[in-house]
Amino acid sequence: MAATTNGGWAVVGSKKGKPQTGTAAAKAPQSKAAKKKTAESMPKIIPMLPMKESPTIYDAFIEEEEREEKRMELEKEGKGGLGGNRKQIGPGVKKFGADRKREPPTLDNTVPELEEEELRKILDLTKMAFPANPDIWLKDLASGLNISLDKIPDIGPIYEGKPMDYPMCLLPSNVHDLLLQTISEAQKMSPSALELSLEYCVESILNDSNKGITSHGHRLFVQVLLVHRPETAIKSLEKYLALLQKNPSRPVRNLSIMWIIGQAGHSSLANGLKVWLTLMLPMLSIRHVAAYAVDYLEELFGLHDNLEAGFGVVPKADFFKIFSEVHGDQSNLPTDLQKRLHLLYPKIKAVAWGDIITNLPNFFPAFLSRCTPDCNDSKRAELLDCLVTCLSTDAQSFSIWRQSYTKNMLASSILLKYLAVHLDDLKINRKILRETVRAFHLTNEELASDQQMQRRPEYHSAVVSCKELLTKLNRIRFPWVSIFLLIVCVFIVAFVADVMTSKSLHGSRTVRFLEESGILYFLQHAWNRICIYSSKIWLWLGDNVPDHVTKLWQIISPYCFLFWEKVVLVGVYLSEASKPYRQWLMDKLDAYLPVVLQFVGQHAHTALLWTFEMATRLWNNTVYCLTTVTDWLLLNVFTGSLHPENIVAKMSTVMLSVKPYLNAAVEWIYGFF
Repeated sequence: MAATTNGGWAVVGSKKGKPQTGTAAAKAPQSKAAKKKTAESMPKIIPMLPMKESPTIYDAFIEEEEREEKRMELEKEGKGGLGGNRKQIGPGVKKFGADRKREPPTLDNTVPELEEEELRKILDLTKMAFPANPDIWLKDLASGLNISLDKIPDIGPIYEGKPMDYPMCLLPSNVHDLLLQTISEAQKMSPSALELSLEYCVESILNDSNKGITSHGHRLFVQVLLVHRPETAIKSLEKYLALLQKNPSRPVRNLSIMWIIGQAGHSSLANGLKVWLTLMLPMLSIRHVAAYAVDYLEELFGLHDNLEAGFGVVPKADFFKIFSEVHGDQSNLPTDLQKRLHLLYPKIKAVAWGDIITNLPNFFPAFLSRCTPDCNDSKRAELLDCLVTCLSTDAQSFSIWRQSYTKNMLASSILLKYLAVHLDDLKINRKILRETVRAFHLTNEELASDQQMQRRPEYHSAVVSCKELLTKLNRIRFPWVSIFLLIVCVFIVAFVADVMTSKSLHGSRTVRFLEESGILYFLQHAWNRICIYSSKIWLWLGDNVPDHVTKLWQIISPYCFLFWEKVVLVGVYLSEASKPYRQWLMDKLDAYLPVVLQFVGQHAHTALLWTFEMATRLWNNTVYCLTTVTDWLLLNVFTGSLHPENIVAKMSTVMLSVKPYLNAAVEWIYGFF
């Protein structure tokens, strides 16, 4: 193209006609056919229909939201419209809307309203999409629960102040059964599905807590899972402990983990102790989670009363960690938590010791090595009490003590001093204790030639304690009880012999001595006084007791009637509750009682004859033995000066010589009164 003289453009080298300027070419008119042809030859944009969404687990919630929006529109139309025209809507809709406005959503009023149909829709869709992945079923169920409860505000990571099974206790039974059925089905298809779903829920809960989002649905699912399948978490406790120790300064995260895994301990005491010892005992040193650890242990022992179920679960090392926290001076626990743990210590000790006869010898060396002068009074008293319990219960502890005497000489000296002070109050086998202390004494004599041992202060302390205890053990105690019983028996025998040799009771030397000395008169006088005062007391009781009883009955009769009503209600309840068992017992009695009666009828006569024969033989042998012993004593012992007649004569002489002093004593007592 080239420029022309009149300012336009012309086509250069055109072979068809005259050149045209650009302006003329632009202004040249086109025919309708040309315009139509040009429009048809241009590219066209064809609008497409919107793509249809693939079905997901959230379709059920979208439908629920659409129904909710329609219901809200109906409520608005019913409350008012243009020109004051109001549509009357059913009372149920009005009441539901008013209640929703008055009551904010909480777990207490939302969880019981969960519908099984919605969760089953989610489960069916997931099974259709992933029929061979049971872990995805569980994850989608947990997500569905979480979406249903996402509008409920957060009330803390541990649901403080709620029961241990909260919020699972609020679940409708059909929803609970659906969850449990799905968990069982998933476990049968893939044992690892439960672990994967637990890891997913834990990760979701922790991520939501970091973002400030509630996760009640995931928590609810985890609670159902671990309460019924506790082994899912128990076999991975070390992994969750590492997760706790990874960020010890994040209380919400740590409390969430402890609450989640703690649900596995509700099923039994053994599982609860495993969770507490592995996951929560190491966290007692962290202040912001220590309170929950103590609370969990209190609730655990309150839920399970049978301590035998936990035997063998608490290792010796963990027991002494708890022992140090309870009785140690360097415990990081606050004072109130330490006191609460101290109240739980006896139960922990009972569970740790388990079968005392077999386990105490294993604890004795550990107790002995910790008994040092640096211990506080509480710790030393507990250690000494445990050591004495070991020695009193199992004789094997003495042999263990002998083997470790030189290694723990200072602790042994403290134990020996304690035994020496409280020897009369302790129930220890003194024979074995005496042999053990003598062995210690011989060991001390052998070590006396060792110069290095002479420089050790614990050696001299052990020598002194050993000598003191050995002296007390070798000391002969005066048999006061035996002497008193012997004197009583001698007086009874002398009195019987005196009465038998005399013509009558009043003619015996004993009665005449009592009369002549005034003792009998004094006893009669005392008996008369007792009768007089007893009659006065009886008369006073007869006059006053009825009035007091009437007043007392007026006061306590309402409570007695109330108590009786409660007893009747309890009796009715027990009667109804035990009706199946009583029916079962009656059926068994009807079946076996004739057989038992027939057996007894057949063998009763034979058993009675055998019993009578054995009793006759026993009586004859006893009479023969007593006769033989009596004859032997009369021939070999009670002869000469010990003959009964000589003993009676000597007793008479003694009584005559004592008579003046007794008369003087009786006269003094009579004059005093």
